[in-house]
Amino acid sequence: MPKLRLSISDPDVRVVERPDAVWILSGFGESDVLRIQRSNQTANGLESELAVRVGDASIVKIHLQSGRATLAQVWKPAISYREVFYCWTAGGDLLISDHFRTLLSQLPPAERTVAPESIVDFFLFNTVPGPRSMCSAIQRMGRGDVLTIDMPSRQIRSSLFDRIESHERPGSEADYVERLDAVLSEIIEPLKNERDIANLFSGGVDSVLVHTYLGKSVPAVFLDFESLKIDSPYETRYAHRAAELLGLPLQTCPIREADYLPQLESAIDALGRPALFPTMIYYDQAFRQKYHRYLNGEGAGALFGEGTRLARAASFFASPLGIAFLRLVGGLLPTDARPGYSTLLPNAIALMEDPRSPLGYGGQSATDLDPAVLGRMFGAEIVEQRLKARLEYLLPLLVTAAPTCGRFFQHIEIAEWVAHLSSGHTTFWRQMAQAHAKSLTTPYTSAKLASAVLEIPVRDRYVKGLQGKYLLK
Repeated sequence: MPKLRLSISDPDVRVVERPDAVWILSGFGESDVLRIQRSNQTANGLESELAVRVGDASIVKIHLQSGRATLAQVWKPAISYREVFYCWTAGGDLLISDHFRTLLSQLPPAERTVAPESIVDFFLFNTVPGPRSMCSAIQRMGRGDVLTIDMPSRQIRSSLFDRIESHERPGSEADYVERLDAVLSEIIEPLKNERDIANLFSGGVDSVLVHTYLGKSVPAVFLDFESLKIDSPYETRYAHRAAELLGLPLQTCPIREADYLPQLESAIDALGRPALFPTMIYYDQAFRQKYHRYLNGEGAGALFGEGTRLARAASFFASPLGIAFLRLVGGLLPTDARPGYSTLLPNAIALMEDPRSPLGYGGQSATDLDPAVLGRMFGAEIVEQRLKARLEYLLPLLVTAAPTCGRFFQHIEIAEWVAHLSSGHTTFWRQMAQAHAKSLTTPYTSAKLASAVLEIPVRDRYVKGLQGKYLLK
């Protein structure tokens, strides 16, 4: 029978051992561990219940018989950013890890191949959506899936156990803010009593809001390139101004321009994947600091409507007459005025499509590079296929609001969840932290916060006039 080899890099992982099974719990607290220890439940209902309640978590359960692994099961909730990867070795053994580089290092170079569609995915989304990875030989858990691997037969089964569903509870704007405040306070405030904890502070609304719950005792860490050629100076001004308003001493960690390329190489090595810069270097440098646990604001943007201002502006032209007007006026504009104006046309065209279509606003949004440019590089057909594949993977996870919210908000709801669920950033930064034996906590990916957001009607959730993320602000 094949052997199972398990490697977990999460420094906060919790392990429950019994003669018949072992549980590896990532993202869970002590009370969850006690529930599993005390449970006589043999079915998988408890694992599913715990995973859905915590949200940003994963569970690996190894069934044992006479000390040997006979069955492996993995749960990953729909909103989880805690990865689980697996692959089979040439010798027939099963490898499971929460870190991509760990499995990559166990494969011979000849097996570290990248599929053509994964290359397009990387340029489109900076990650590979769905239960795949950058390496063809390595699979990863899909969102909302429970995976069962029978060791003797090597048979793998996967099924969906978790979805994202709106359960709207209308109220006033003040009521929504009060609800969100209560949830964020519950999530973040207990962390301020931990030792060796710091907040990665950019000066933007997401990280500043996190720090208002932490108080002055938790360090605010700002990573700054010494060369303005790499980064914009406004972020430095924002960070210092926000720290001043909160009465915080800002701990600035400069990154010398001379260290840029060596640190980029180090960051790529830590993740075992292509570069995502300059942010990749920020986090590699951050996790070299003295702290054990870090917080950041990843996940807030799409949850609360980042980028919706442009969509709202484009919606005014989402008609045949509006499209004709944009095409006419766009051709008359001077060249230097076209870049910002030109985003209106593709967005307006997308807003005229079916919201669940790959050609709709949700299907075309949340891309790292312009699909039209990538179409000229790789061919329009494969780019369209990858956009369609991403949407077809994510839509079954979503029970969207009723069509009564209006066509524009149907587009926005799908687009924001596509951005939230297909972003690889939280995953990458957590894996970067683990490569340094550090821990990353992301309050905006909590199931409690997602549940509070899903109670806010879609019409009130994302945009107010032309202002996105207005509830956080």
